[in-house]
Amino acid sequence: MRLSLTLGLLLSLIVGIPLSEAKAQPTVQIDMASMSPEDRTLILWNEALARMADNRPRAAIEILEPLVSALPDVTRIRLELARAYFQTQDDDKARFHFERALGDPLSDADRAAVLGFLDAIEARKRWEFGVSVAVISESNPGQRTSAETINIGGLRFTLTDTAEDSTGIETRLSFGVLPPVTTDVSGRFVLTLRDKSFDNEDFDDRTVGGEAGFVLRADGGAQYGAGVLIEDRKLAGAPFSEGRGIYADATALVGPATRATMRVSYKDLTHDTVTSRDGPTRAMRLSLSHVVNSRFAIRSSLNFSDIEAEADWEKGQELGISVGATYAFDGGLTLQVDAGVSSQKRDAAAPLFLDPRDDTARFVAVSALYREFEIQGFTPVLGVRYDTRNSPIPLFDYDNTALTFGFTRLF
Repeated sequence: MRLSLTLGLLLSLIVGIPLSEAKAQPTVQIDMASMSPEDRTLILWNEALARMADNRPRAAIEILEPLVSALPDVTRIRLELARAYFQTQDDDKARFHFERALGDPLSDADRAAVLGFLDAIEARKRWEFGVSVAVISESNPGQRTSAETINIGGLRFTLTDTAEDSTGIETRLSFGVLPPVTTDVSGRFVLTLRDKSFDNEDFDDRTVGGEAGFVLRADGGAQYGAGVLIEDRKLAGAPFSEGRGIYADATALVGPATRATMRVSYKDLTHDTVTSRDGPTRAMRLSLSHVVNSRFAIRSSLNFSDIEAEADWEKGQELGISVGATYAFDGGLTLQVDAGVSSQKRDAAAPLFLDPRDDTARFVAVSALYREFEIQGFTPVLGVRYDTRNSPIPLFDYDNTALTFGFTRLF
């Protein structure tokens, strides 16, 4: 079998010459059977470009996806894949690959083009949808202590509800509409669901929420938003709490490949049973994500909450920090690692206890996916997470190991 390869396209891939400047050269006949892996890659690249030039981006994606798996750090291939997704209006995938490319050395013109694509994605967004479904198996979903007895006021009590494992399904859904108001302003109406349903219904946890507000787009990829929020939470199938409040957020590029996001909120909580927790919570979250290069990205977040409540032993502050990284290996394997630590302090000791809560929690999570195994645009993700909490009150100590198996579109 014989295929042809244009020398100008070969040069554009190897040295990054813009395609518009790659001059037509005499075709060279290549015997497929004698080609090296490098030659076959260039043949595929040539065919992908031909399909893009023929306005067949979906057909080009079929070639470009395996190429990105095999060569995750070749920027020009990733950018062409991002452009193909942009043309098919698969904006989540397009945004993912454009943002990954920002970590690589780009000419001023290429960087401006990437930022222009990202701005166009935001400007044409009229709705947003997210779905995540995973099978979960946890050693202690109820976050119960493993201790069988506890000392209260010098008296020893036997605990009947201790750590117990369970298996279930975790579902996360979000759907929003963003009707345009002006060129740079859109409304924003979002409904969310987070549900963890276990074979033991005592551990079921469901939160339904909603937000209504606006989004303002500015130069440099910056966005600002504000609005009102509501949330209702059920535990073990019974109403647990209701929240009503306001929020404001902002996101912007603070470097060539670094994005910062901040969100602040004020939420008034009421509880069906533990009314001692009723009161407002003020929260702030700051997140940073930095793309080192196409295959390697790092992230961090800082969370702070100030909790007011009816009872002094429920008042206090919570502070947490986390870091993480994602790395794509040649061939399609991608690993993600996250770890974090948080503290939870209360102003006073609860009845029957001598000390106020001053807990420290830690977690570490690892997940992996293989890009070449794809089902209707989704690829499986296998993960494991370990959580632990230490408290001066043994009743609040716990350990939990969770195994998850789900799917994702962002790869």
